[in-house]
Amino acid sequence: MISKIRRMEVGKTAEEVVLDAKALPIDPTAIAQSRGILVKAMEATQPGISGFLMKCGDVFGIGYSTKLSNPGFINFTIGHELGHYFLPGHPEKLFATGSGTHESRSGFISKDPCELEADLFAASLLMPNVLFTKALRGAGQGFPAIEQLSERCVTSITATAIRYAELAEDPVAVVVSSNGLVEYCCLSSAIHELTGITWLKRGDPVPGTATTATFQKDPDNITGGCKVDGTSMLDEWLDGAPRIEMKEMWSDSAITGKRSQCFSQISRLSQRTRMNLKTRMSTGESAIEAILPIEPLESEAAVLQFFRDAPATNLVDVSAVRAAVAL
Repeated sequence: MISKIRRMEVGKTAEEVVLDAKALPIDPTAIAQSRGILVKAMEATQPGISGFLMKCGDVFGIGYSTKLSNPGFINFTIGHELGHYFLPGHPEKLFATGSGTHESRSGFISKDPCELEADLFAASLLMPNVLFTKALRGAGQGFPAIEQLSERCVTSITATAIRYAELAEDPVAVVVSSNGLVEYCCLSSAIHELTGITWLKRGDPVPGTATTATFQKDPDNITGGCKVDGTSMLDEWLDGAPRIEMKEMWSDSAITGKRSQCFSQISRLSQRTRMNLKTRMSTGESAIEAILPIEPLESEAAVLQFFRDAPATNLVDVSAVRAAVAL
């Protein structure tokens, strides 16, 4: 768990890196290259790791898996490794011997404070407060808004939904669940102000009576990209909440990895007490492969050669996106 003060410090560090940015999207590869950090896609060698930060002497390199086809996830992986580079204390902790390779796992579910801080850094870097809030206010509501912001920022649906909840001015909660269990729940400040409600925690079961649970039981709903509407009651999700009917919706389902995630957004539709729950199933952003070199590299020249010899792939080019959505 990261304290509120530490979260603010991490966010401030990221914001300072992109202080001169005038428009979305933010290009993490360009940021890395401006600091002399090598960035390249690498062939996978073992499952479960999305990226790594390599250090040898004064030379740094960032690698990400060639199995990651989602540009948003690639950007977030690079941003995560930049967090380890920029955040005070991270290089010293991760490279206590002065050199080495630190691999990172994706998904916002690590309990390691360094990994959580790197996730926070990546979100703040790619979706800086001022630029993202301005875009958010013009994006509308619900998952169409999150999808629009995801395209505009070139960020994953997961990262965008969480950032959306963090910065939304309206009461919003984003719940991520996998295999019928809650992985995490992100709340807007307006939601935090509510009293008498017990919020979901990691490991809590998805309410068995909710349409989400029924939807997850059928794998064809995921692999088939189904769109389903249903209803449930607010108090089924949140203990202590009033018994208010909600609408649940799933769209654009996909599966490419071993783990399914359910994104549930709860937001107030009006000044009345009606609530709206929109749910999205997506696993296309799960890290499924690793990209670590088989042997440790022992010199700066070896690091440079390793990145030169790695299989080439197109890096994320955000120039066209920036031109299309220029403010």
